[in-house]
Amino acid sequence: MNNACITFKNVTFLSDDSKNTILSDLSFAIPTDKVTCLLGASGSGKSTILRLIAGLIVPHAGVITLRHETVSRDNQILLK
Repeated sequence: MNNACITFKNVTFLSDDSKNTILSDLSFAIPTDKVTCLLGASGSGKSTILRLIAGLIVPHAGVITLRHETVSRDNQILLK
């Protein structure tokens, strides 16, 4: 993961009413030198992942890093 541009570590995201789990304990790394696609069925969480990366929403649990800098952690945005 040394060349990872984006990493998710144990990210969990719940619906607005916190009754449904949208993402559960999701972990992955996207390397800087590769083309990466996000594929899945309707309702599988693709748009939620993109919103988390963009900082539009925050995870209920877990850590998101962009270029080795933590930007989101456990219900907080940590932007400078």
